[in-house]
Amino acid sequence: MNRIEVDHTILQARSVLERVGTTEDYNTALKKLGALVSATSLDHEFRISLADDFSFLESVVDVVTNSLTVDLEKSEIATLYVRVLRGMLILLRNLVTSTKAVVDIPMLLLNVQHFITKIGPSNLFFRKCLSTHIEILANLSLSQGKNFHCNLQLVSQTFDPVLTLIMEDESIRQPFLIFLNGIFSHDDNVTSLLKDECNENLLEALILGNSSSLRVGESVDEQVLYILEKIISDKSFKNWIEKKEVTDESTTILKIARLVATTEKEWDNTQCIIIMEWVFSLFEKWADIAIRLLFSKEEGSKLQDIHAKLVIALDIISDLMKYHQAKQFLEFYNALDPLIRLFRAAHENGEIATKKASGAPIQRTGKVHFPMVKSLIVEILAFIVHNSFEAQEKVRELHGLELLLSNCVIDDNNPFIKERAILCLRFVLENNLKNQEFVAQLEAKEVVDDRALKEAGFEVNVEDGKVKLKKC
Repeated sequence: MNRIEVDHTILQARSVLERVGTTEDYNTALKKLGALVSATSLDHEFRISLADDFSFLESVVDVVTNSLTVDLEKSEIATLYVRVLRGMLILLRNLVTSTKAVVDIPMLLLNVQHFITKIGPSNLFFRKCLSTHIEILANLSLSQGKNFHCNLQLVSQTFDPVLTLIMEDESIRQPFLIFLNGIFSHDDNVTSLLKDECNENLLEALILGNSSSLRVGESVDEQVLYILEKIISDKSFKNWIEKKEVTDESTTILKIARLVATTEKEWDNTQCIIIMEWVFSLFEKWADIAIRLLFSKEEGSKLQDIHAKLVIALDIISDLMKYHQAKQFLEFYNALDPLIRLFRAAHENGEIATKKASGAPIQRTGKVHFPMVKSLIVEILAFIVHNSFEAQEKVRELHGLELLLSNCVIDDNNPFIKERAILCLRFVLENNLKNQEFVAQLEAKEVVDDRALKEAGFEVNVEDGKVKLKKC
């Protein structure tokens, strides 16, 4: 296809898009446009030559952005019109993959707005056209990389009417996520997403609309994951999630945040601290409520809701403890106090499920069902006290040693709590004579199971009339 034919094809498409033509006009334009689109798809050098010609690229953009100004009340003309428009969109999509030229993105977005308003989902080619519109934006974000800039407010305004449709249609959702990834490569856009009310629908669509692609045990959509990683590690996420706490979607949002936070991704120091700030703030609030409900023996929907949220918060914290910054954060904010207070409330008021030799479960009667919490707390405590004399001392002062010793048992409501308690006990006794003496005195009074001490690496001896612990 020579350049004269190319230019004539664009002129013909412009003619039928800027004013209503006959059926024959549209069919002729479609035939020629189809040949041009095919050539740019199959011939790499031909596509490059057109993409590198800025005046030609500008003319294609101009045809697209100046479309949809005619009256499309006649249905037979409307379908042909949209098909020609889609042909021009596909041509533009092909061209922008091969150029770093600056394209007027705001004008493209305004054209999408006109398209959504004038054509609507009832048109047979609506989804295909919308998908191609978004593919153009996605290709621009990929080709321009860090140089890609787009007004987030305009994006939200443009796609707000069709967000549900986009999230439900995988062929549209994927390029939309690629486009957004380009936008959110700039941190100020992530902050704007969380702070500006005009972006709220887009934010909720990104989190709740992608929940099906973020199920535990299934492969995670990398495009979704990248965006959500940026969201939960932004400093504005704390205020946003605290506002969402009173909504029906709060637990779902937390579950998604947990899945994102506990991926294998390496968080940097700043991201780790930001996540710890919002999750620990929520934990402290929920721990106070749970302690009150546990001691009042209120076993209703409120306790169930708080319990579900606490498990999520503790799970996130325990996973982040592999980072030194997370341990420092908990030490700085005296996290041992709320952790041990909740530990005590759960221990004194929660069920312990063990099994007889026959395998039949036994549960302490008169207790509240509050599983998983103690096991997660003990895991976190082990990280905090490891190689920290100050934390070891604090555990004793808060009477946490007694709780650890009492939980060196199998409890089906708290998987792995025995193993975790024994490990934590080993860490809290390591090179700490006061803690060792305290535990030795408890053992002398027969309130400690010496088997747990042996598994922790210690044994009780009497020396010079004094009960002492020593490593075995």
